Parts: sequence; C-alpha cells; structure tokens
Amino acid sequence: MRDAEARGRELFDGGFYCAEAVLKTIAERQGIDSALIPGIATGFCGGMARSGGPCGAVTGAVMALGVAYGRDDPGRPVKQTYDAVRAMMAEFEARFGSSNCTDLLGVDLNTPEGRQAFDEQNLDRKCTDFTGAAAALVAAALEEPGA
Repeated sequence: MRDAEARGRELFDGGFYCAEAVLKTIAERQGIDSALIPGIATGFCGGMARSGGPCGAVTGAVMALGVAYGRDDPGRPVKQTYDAVRAMMAEFEARFGSSNCTDLLGVDLNTPEGRQAFDEQNLDRKCTDFTGAAAALVAAALEEPGA
C-alpha cells in the first residue's frame, strides 16, 4: 500500500495529473500495460476538466477499481465494484473532508484567478497528497482478503 502511495505521488510530481497518476499506479500494480492508460483518465483531472466536479484522484481511483473489479459481461454483478468504490470514497472524504475538487482546493480551476491562486499557494502539494492517498486506498482494497 505504501509503495502505491509513493508511486502515485511520484507520477504526479513527474507531470502526470491526479486521475492519470492514480490509474497508472494501479494498472502497473495489476500488470497492465496499455496505451490507453493513462490517457483515458486525462479528462477526469482537475475536477473533471477543471469544471469543479469530483476530485481527479478520486475519479482515477474509481477507474482503477473498475479495472480490477469491473464487468466484462453484462450478466456479471456490480456489487463488488460498487462496494469498493463507496468504501474508497468514504475513506477519502473522512480524511480530506470532501471528494469535490473545488471544495478540496478552495479555488475554482476554471478561472484564471483560480489557476493563479493554485500556483501562488502551491496547491499542487495538496493534489500530491490526494493522489497518493487515493492510490493507497485502492491498493489497500485490492489487498483485502477476497479481493
């Protein structure tokens, strides 16, 4: 779990954005090497393309849980995936107080003023924390017995 947190942080600090870094971290841990990852997560970064929506680290974690538990047949149940997503979100929100990008950062990334405040206040450090935590939460879920 710690190595997932460190890897998520490393990828974020290396230039990948939140959702990309979380998804890539977990895909690597699952032995998945796909040209689709991390690009499939790009639009989820910055609170859904800076729209103020869900934190990209959280949406990256949701995608990562889908990679591990998601369906490849419409006849398969969704319970395991839904339960894992709800548990991850609850833990993230308990730790950080929200799973919404704008609430977490206190700035609107969709405005020039918000992006300037993000830079001036070094809010990317918070995003590093969110990314590492989300990757660790997914890794922990995947390490649980019966996962």
